[in-house]
Amino acid sequence: RGNLNSSQVIMFSPNQLFSDYIGNVLPELGEQNMVQFTFYQYVSRRVPNIDVQDLFSQFEAVLSPAQKKVAKLKGSLAFFKATEDYAASLEKGGMRFRDIKFKDTVFFSKKRIADIFYSYNANYHLGNRLSATKERLLNMLNRRVESEMKAKWVQQAVEDLSDEQIRMLQSEGKTEFENSDEEYKFFARKIVVDAFKTIQT
Repeated sequence: RGNLNSSQVIMFSPNQLFSDYIGNVLPELGEQNMVQFTFYQYVSRRVPNIDVQDLFSQFEAVLSPAQKKVAKLKGSLAFFKATEDYAASLEKGGMRFRDIKFKDTVFFSKKRIADIFYSYNANYHLGNRLSATKERLLNMLNRRVESEMKAKWVQQAVEDLSDEQIRMLQSEGKTEFENSDEEYKFFARKIVVDAFKTIQT
């Protein structure tokens, strides 16, 4: 108390029932609720592109002898240490990236991404490096909006807007414009920002 607030704490719960119980108890004790996750929820959110086995599937699965050996290894301290060492080694080299493309054009090359990732000092560990690299790339992407608004595909997209699309875009911002240039820039920016969401994800 006094050093940390609830937003700086994550509590790992064994299951959702326990999380719900704690969520009710803490306010009654005069404490604010912190972020609560089960390990399954945390990994599913942090690593969204892999299939994470839930607790029910683990109990239902019938493992072969070989799978039991693998499961035992993956749950061992030696495996944890090996994973930790591997993560530490990636802070020095070996991290693999892919080109980030938009409309078949390379926006950020894998070399550029790697240069950013390894530009941070030794105090930046793997998670910090990934977060800082993503933030830097998003800032660079935002600076590309203005130049991309002049592209031919954007001009064509603005010209092809239907009345319904125009009304929808105007509902998110201006409805009156001083001149045609201002109107074009408004719609062009909306189109580019929306298109760039595919890069952000």
